[in-house]
Amino acid sequence: MKLIFLIRRIFYLLPSQVCFELNYLRIRVKMPFMSKKLTKVLIGIGIVLFFFVSRKPVIKVETFKVGKGEIIESISSSGRIDAQEKADLTFQGSGRLSWVGVKEGAAVKKYQAIAKLDTVLLNAAYQEAMNSYRSYEAAAQKAEDDVKGHSADETFTQKSTRMAAQVARDNAYDAVKAAEQSLKFATITAPFNGLITKAEPAFPGSNVTSATAVYSLVNPETFYFSTEVGETDITKVKVGQKVILSLDAFSEKPFESFVENIGIASVITSTGGTAYKVKISLPKTEGVNFRLGMNGDAEIIIKTITDVLSVPSDSVVEDNNGSFVWVVKAGKAKKVKVEVGGSSVESTEIKSGLSEGDLVIVGPPAAIKNGSKVKI
Repeated sequence: MKLIFLIRRIFYLLPSQVCFELNYLRIRVKMPFMSKKLTKVLIGIGIVLFFFVSRKPVIKVETFKVGKGEIIESISSSGRIDAQEKADLTFQGSGRLSWVGVKEGAAVKKYQAIAKLDTVLLNAAYQEAMNSYRSYEAAAQKAEDDVKGHSADETFTQKSTRMAAQVARDNAYDAVKAAEQSLKFATITAPFNGLITKAEPAFPGSNVTSATAVYSLVNPETFYFSTEVGETDITKVKVGQKVILSLDAFSEKPFESFVENIGIASVITSTGGTAYKVKISLPKTEGVNFRLGMNGDAEIIIKTITDVLSVPSDSVVEDNNGSFVWVVKAGKAKKVKVEVGGSSVESTEIKSGLSEGDLVIVGPPAAIKNGSKVKI
């Protein structure tokens, strides 16, 4: 159809009537007002155009020679650096910030004071609570003395008076303990050794609440790499397995580590799937300062397979009928069904379907078909 269309376009430009018929490779042209020489030229152009349109294009491909090697079967997943010991420290109540003893990036020791509220009113509340307690304590002691030795014949009135005094004393004691706690929590202290990652406000004098004053602390000694593994692969992961970590911040230097812990409870991934948290230890490497939140990838080594036929993983294509590869035979592409075994990000084991020395197409183009001409 393309050939007929092109020839019609050519004849349309000529000042004569053209009748064009194609019967296999025989072409009959009727041109009463044209010379035989011109007729032959046009027939030749038509034949050239026919072969030009009908010939199959050559597809450029990249190939790989099948051979035996080693395959490291692994599970790859993304994650980030987290910490076992990290905390956002806030005041339990509100008040005026009277003192801040740290700055962002400062190192602190366990129980070290970080910031403090003004305690004038809190001290006054504590003293008032103590005074009330003393008063109620004295009243309770008097009521208890009044019935001393009369436990058997204590009247209901005496019992009511004694119990009321004792309850008032106990309530006053609770008020003292609450005032003590308010004083205690007016000062934020570090629950563990670490570094201050956030200090807001960083200066005294402002009125704050538990929501507006935040001092964040993290212990770099407890850093680990946190990732998620899908439920279909989690049974392959074991504590102690070797892990190759590739962090974005240190792209030129992968780190060797191991699986430290596997989560028991499932989590929902960002795509709605089910996965489990996997905790990977970070190595102690001189000159490398890991930071909270650094992103990267973890390759968890499941097992190593040696002396097997393998091909690049992106040369294997999956469809409803199984796995297949495209092989180059005599300059043409041929679809070959294969049986695959273990695989890694880079290589896939071929159990059957290929022989050593076969040329497979790496990353086959979508337009490739059986018999397509290819150029390596």
